[in-house]
Amino acid sequence: FFLLTGMTLSSGFWGILADKFGRKPILIWASSFLCYFGILTAFAPSFHWVLFLRFIVGFFIGSVPQVSFLKY
Repeated sequence: FFLLTGMTLSSGFWGILADKFGRKPILIWASSFLCYFGILTAFAPSFHWVLFLRFIVGFFIGSVPQVSFLKY
């Protein structure tokens, strides 16, 4: 639930950033933070931290479909 909520809330945000700064830099930054917060989730001290960090991971996962489409 928290992962999908983060994805839903961030999709428009990533589209705007990609238009302003370009797709490649945004994808690199979002993927880096996605990896970082995914690793932090594995070491979360309590269930509430897991929920919060999964929301943040979902926020950064929301960038992938918005930014990584192919142009022909």
